[in-house]
Amino acid sequence: MKYYLYDEKTKQFIKEQEGYLDPLETKAQGKNVYIVPPFSTTEKPNLTSLKDNEILVFKGDKWTVEQEFYVGKIVDCQGERVSKYVTDNDLTFEKCDEGFKIVEKPAPKEKTLEELKEEKHSQLKTIMQAKRNALTCKYNNDVFDCNEQAQNNMTSLMGFANLGMTEFSIRSTTEITHTLNNIQLIELATLMSKAINDLYSEYWQYKNALYECKSKEEIDEIKWE
Repeated sequence: MKYYLYDEKTKQFIKEQEGYLDPLETKAQGKNVYIVPPFSTTEKPNLTSLKDNEILVFKGDKWTVEQEFYVGKIVDCQGERVSKYVTDNDLTFEKCDEGFKIVEKPAPKEKTLEELKEEKHSQLKTIMQAKRNALTCKYNNDVFDCNEQAQNNMTSLMGFANLGMTEFSIRSTTEITHTLNNIQLIELATLMSKAINDLYSEYWQYKNALYECKSKEEIDEIKWE
């Protein structure tokens, strides 16, 4: 024997459960007598035809389909335990015996000035990284990368220069390979370092201005394109 359990208050289908024989009653009546679980029925629900946002509710002596948006929490409605539902437009309802009641959503917690600053600072760091990755400098009528990889390559080349190497091949962003001597290598390395330093100086200017802000409006005015 199978039983189909439902919630005590909402009557919503919970699960299927095998019934257990009552040994005393079975012996006394001479036939199989099962222990009936509380809040259950032997009426089998049709679980295969349910659509999105539909649930089965046991009403009277049969299962009915209701379209609800269950989020599985318990709230208090006039002293009764009831299930909490939300609609697709995010209005919240409490399901009580007499139907549904709209629950006023609590106002979102206002962020503190420090939280707003940290949020803006995170944006500045993201912009900083993007600018860092795209950083270039001009040298000998051409354009060269100044990103982290280019800086690492330049450090390696400067090491070779210290070991006596005199010619260096460097490819520009325009896909042209330039052969540089020691002096030219130093000149390009200096321009690359200056580009990095200028970018960080700009970042610190925005960051310092951010943490000096006294209001949300001042924070919103900080824009680093």
